[in-house]
Amino acid sequence: MFGGGHLPADMWPDTTTLFGSAVLSCWPIEESQYHRLGTAPGATPDPLVEAVPWELFHARTAGIDLFSTHLAPAPSHGAHRRVQVSEIDRIIKAARGDRDEQRFGERRQGLPPILCGDFNAEPDSDEIRYLCGLTDLDGETTFYLDAWRTAGDGSGYTNDWQANPYCAALNVHRKRIDYVFVGDAFVRRGNAGRVVDARVVADEPITGIVASDHFGVLAEIVWPDRPSE
Repeated sequence: MFGGGHLPADMWPDTTTLFGSAVLSCWPIEESQYHRLGTAPGATPDPLVEAVPWELFHARTAGIDLFSTHLAPAPSHGAHRRVQVSEIDRIIKAARGDRDEQRFGERRQGLPPILCGDFNAEPDSDEIRYLCGLTDLDGETTFYLDAWRTAGDGSGYTNDWQANPYCAALNVHRKRIDYVFVGDAFVRRGNAGRVVDARVVADEPITGIVASDHFGVLAEIVWPDRPSE
C-alpha cells in the first residue's frame, strides 16, 4: 500500500509522479491514511522544503499500526523536522486512541505502534531525542524505543560515503538517519514490542549497483499475537 503526494512540475516533469511511503504486509491492509506534514513557520524560505510533500503514511494490518515517514533532508532543516516529529506524535496518538493507556496493575495488550522511515536526522538531534523521550519540544514529551539503540551493534550508519558511492558523490558525512521506532512497550502482555535485534540491511550491491543513497534497517520485534500467514 502506498501513500504520497504530487511533486511540482518545475521539480519533476512527470506530473503523475508521487512522493511518499509504501507499507508491505503479509496480511491484508485493513485501512490506511496519508498525512501531509507541515514545515516550520517563519523559517528561512527553502524551495526544496516548500516543494516536496513531506509525509506520514499509516497502514493498519493484522492488528499492527505501522507508520512510515520521510522528513526534510538537509542538516540545516532541523527546525522543520522538529515541527514534523511533533505532528507525527500527535497523529499516532490520535490514531491509537486509548489502546496505549497504562492502567495501574494491568498489562497492556497488543503491539505498540511502529514508526519507521527516513528521518534525515542524527541520534543526537533534538527531533530524535524528542522521540526517544530525552527532551521536550515546546513543553510536550513522548517516548518511542529506537530499535538500533535498543538492540543494534556498531555505528548503524545508513548514510555512509565510505560504503556507498551515491553518498560519496553527495559529499556528506557518515551518519545514522534511518530508524525503526517502537512505541512504549512497558508492561505489555507477552513482552509485545520488545526489540530483540536490529541490523543494517541492503548495504551490499547484488548486481554491482546499490539501491539508494540510504541503507535499510531491519528490526525483529516480539509479537505474541502474530496471526498465522
